Amino acid sequence: MSYLWVPSFVYRYAFSCAIPTYLFFGGLVARSSRGARVVTLTVLGLLAVYQAAFVLAQPMRADWRAAADAIARSPYASHPVIVMKYHCAYAFRYYLGRSERRVSPVSDVPEMIAKTKTTLRNGRGVWLLVNDTGLDAAPTSERLDNALRQARLVFIKRTFHTASPVSVYHVRLEAVQSPALHSILPP
Repeated sequence: MSYLWVPSFVYRYAFSCAIPTYLFFGGLVARSSRGARVVTLTVLGLLAVYQAAFVLAQPMRADWRAAADAIARSPYASHPVIVMKYHCAYAFRYYLGRSERRVSPVSDVPEMIAKTKTTLRNGRGVWLLVNDTGLDAAPTSERLDNALRQARLVFIKRTFHTASPVSVYHVRLEAVQSPALHSILPP
């Protein structure tokens, strides 16, 4: 039902918000005949399982584990990481494990661009991570894409699509000629 009408803030809450709906239909079923009760309960049960299959089939939150794994499998895994928002950096650090990689949080796109330029002056590349929560008028990843282009920085991007998508960028001063895209950000 949450796919037809979504009164919830984020769809991951839709399954738990469905309980009052099921109680309402349960009241209607209790007033029906025995044969109709069995059919209605079966249909409602199947609808609940159908809905759960969609909602529970993917990570409910940002998939920081997939982002950390993609960076760890890259030949540029040693490059520093800049993460948009402090709470996101905390979550990402958790999935890095005991890595010695530098993770720096920033609060907005202009700060991320400035820190990226500073980091690139000291090294060869940098990782950027952005979590699009859907709360902003324009997704943060789109604003970052535009800012990186305006700053004339070369980047490769991969987005992990979940309820709250995580975009992973590898930014360099010059275009990478030798390694293929999949070796920089493995699938």
